[in-house]
Amino acid sequence: MSTIRSRNAAKVLPPAVLREVQRYAAGMSLWVPVVQTRAEKRRLKVLALRANGLKQREIAVLVGLSVGRVKAILKADRQAAARVVAAPASQPVQAGTCPGPDERRSGRHGATAPSRAAAPADTMRGGA
Repeated sequence: MSTIRSRNAAKVLPPAVLREVQRYAAGMSLWVPVVQTRAEKRRLKVLALRANGLKQREIAVLVGLSVGRVKAILKADRQAAARVVAAPASQPVQAGTCPGPDERRSGRHGATAPSRAAAPADTMRGGA
């Protein structure tokens, strides 16, 4: 997992570029995406073709790689996915602690007030 590093734009950008950024996004936090490399574009294309059901040999021909390289890309992606799935959740939600859509909060999480449907008809507005 990569960490987000903040930098002072005045120290990183040329003055002309800084003025343009200030015109459009003064005071905002911006994320500047990394330019995709040729290898990354190829990797994403291999994964997309595989997701569409193509065989490794077909992918290799379409992308211009060897079958072995296609296998290596797919294996690395499977291993990365397995690491994500195996990682523990930071704070799992316990069952029964979140109010449902028809429950009202009364200040404490999980505490509910009676719904209108549960109130007697004579206590509701417009009731008899």
